[in-house]
Amino acid sequence: GGGGAGSTTPTPATVAPTCFSGGLAEPGSEGRTLAEWRLRLSYLVFETLGRLRLGQMFDIVVDYPDSLPAIRDLAACLRHTNLQSLFVSSFRRSLQQRLLHAGASATGIIHQYVATIRTMREIDPSGCLLHAVAAPLRAYLRRRSDTIRCLVGLVTQD
Repeated sequence: GGGGAGSTTPTPATVAPTCFSGGLAEPGSEGRTLAEWRLRLSYLVFETLGRLRLGQMFDIVVDYPDSLPAIRDLAACLRHTNLQSLFVSSFRRSLQQRLLHAGASATGIIHQYVATIRTMREIDPSGCLLHAVAAPLRAYLRRRSDTIRCLVGLVTQD
């Protein structure tokens, strides 16, 4: 393998196309393969970040508008993945566990509801996610006897 005229030692240029494409390289397929890997990697990043943000959604809504960068991250993740149904179920579950119980004040629930509306408008301007996520909030507030009193108090305050 001294590199003479009769040498059969492969060069990196002749090895790379066959090594990275499973040995079935076609002319011009390197660019396609790279583009496919970029798409896969991009999807994986969006999905991983989206799943991370799903677990933080309740706190993200509480911190609105300070949490706008996280909200925009999540909106991008939901646009590029199929995490919408997981988003709805996860966020509804966290609302149920952390907010929709007798120990929470109606005023606190109303404030969270307003923040949820604002957050969902940022994530999904069409309103589809808001409708799916906020249904339990609306139903719970309708059942509470102190909701009307709290709403009147909030409206008449400075």
